[in-house]
Amino acid sequence: MYSVAMHVGYAENAGATLALDSTEYNLALAEVVQNAGAAAFYQNLAALLARLTGCRDHLVMRYTPFGKPSFLVNEAMTDDSVQLYLDSLYALDPLRKLTRETRQPCVVSLRSLGAGAPADERYMVELFKSAFIFDELAILLPAPGGVSIAVCCERRSVRFRRADRGTIEKILPVVASLHKLHVDRAFAQASARGDSELAGGQNAFLILDQFGRVVHESSYWRQLDLSTAQYRRLLNSASGNTQGEVALLDDFVAHWEGLAADFPLAPAGKILTVEYRGAGALQLTLEDGLEIFRNRWNLTERETDIVRLILVGYPNAHIARDLGIGAGTVRNHRHRLYYKLDITTERELFSMFLSQIIGKEIAAPSPTTEPQAAQRGEVLA
Repeated sequence: MYSVAMHVGYAENAGATLALDSTEYNLALAEVVQNAGAAAFYQNLAALLARLTGCRDHLVMRYTPFGKPSFLVNEAMTDDSVQLYLDSLYALDPLRKLTRETRQPCVVSLRSLGAGAPADERYMVELFKSAFIFDELAILLPAPGGVSIAVCCERRSVRFRRADRGTIEKILPVVASLHKLHVDRAFAQASARGDSELAGGQNAFLILDQFGRVVHESSYWRQLDLSTAQYRRLLNSASGNTQGEVALLDDFVAHWEGLAADFPLAPAGKILTVEYRGAGALQLTLEDGLEIFRNRWNLTERETDIVRLILVGYPNAHIARDLGIGAGTVRNHRHRLYYKLDITTERELFSMFLSQIIGKEIAAPSPTTEPQAAQRGEVLA
């Protein structure tokens, strides 16, 4: 998956497409229903959506308001690509940004996210696509605690068609209802077992009923070891507001939101969550990023132009047209550029560029500090 896409087209993917009116679809859907509340639910759901769009590759991502995303299902990316994403590239993920802006189930095409956006925002979307995938069709599904689940179908070299999106939009109400059933069952089962190790969910959380009484707490919440005064301050902050947040020491943040009236554990209650504050969305313009890279490596203006166009996936012929020079001249410029940077591939160029701009913009938290640091947290006034 970690390659720069060079082709734009609408050809069918190699996978066989599953029809909504087929017996095979009904059997696959029945398997998803049967696994609601079980560990295999998202794997089965993602595989079904992938087959409906003729894809082999699919992912299920878990997004939270402040922390790093996590992979619940990965049938698309290599281990190296996953590590690159979690180290830094998640700060460019346009789906992560979208989950902070909407709490309604929806179908999203990655190719449409940059359309009509300001130039710099569109550039970041294009940069992300160039690094990972050529096109992605995702269903965003909200869950308690500010969590969003993204079930993603991936393509390596061709775009999704309108018909593909239409198929997924047609079954969105069914998928959203199944997702809610799965979440409700998972919480109920975890509470009955006296634990809370939900798939991919390792945050510290506390569930209160509508009267403010504790209904359930996760094992990570019990590890927080908050003092009585800290605990009371946090509950008082949450009691008067349907949703909100409060900063904790050591880069942790507590946030809360109301639960639905039909949530099984605590109808119309609240869920309080504590998580490590990861890097926010990267707020860097195209020109700022290129300026950082240009100054670091003493690039010429022409070399900087070529870097810009390479990073959004343009082949030599397209670069030549944009710059008004011959394709052979572009090849010569690239050869000298790669020699100067001591690299040989576009992948190395992309990795080097990201290391420079993200290193200037954010510092990725060390994963070894996340659970332990929460134990030292204090609620700030």
